[in-house]
Amino acid sequence: MLLYAITGRQLLLGGELEQQTALVSLAADWTRGGVDYIQVREKDLAAGDLLVLAQRIVTRVGEQGGQTRVLVNGPPAVALAAGADGVHLPGSAVRSAAGEVRRVYRSAGREAIVSRACHSVEEVRTTHQPFV
Repeated sequence: MLLYAITGRQLLLGGELEQQTALVSLAADWTRGGVDYIQVREKDLAAGDLLVLAQRIVTRVGEQGGQTRVLVNGPPAVALAAGADGVHLPGSAVRSAAGEVRRVYRSAGREAIVSRACHSVEEVRTTHQPFV
């Protein structure tokens, strides 16, 4: 079984700065607790703000020395620049979106993990084929 955490800083107490700081700390806790994947899902942030937050999370997760992988909901260039392991795509993403993520990462000499949202058992069945 895999442990998968999804961020939601707006559920945390305080203003924006306190929420982001608490989220980075929480990501470190998740990593120490053995979470396999952390999905940075902060859809309301502009690309630049998402990049800064994702970089902070990636750095903090890396400092823990575990095997936790970080995925970003957002543009592949932002995820790559943040040092994330890959991108989480929305359920509405077309197959070519996964190829675009992989192209962006390969252009930097890296391989990307690509995941896609599924909201029902039927969606899982119809997307059971590898998403490439």
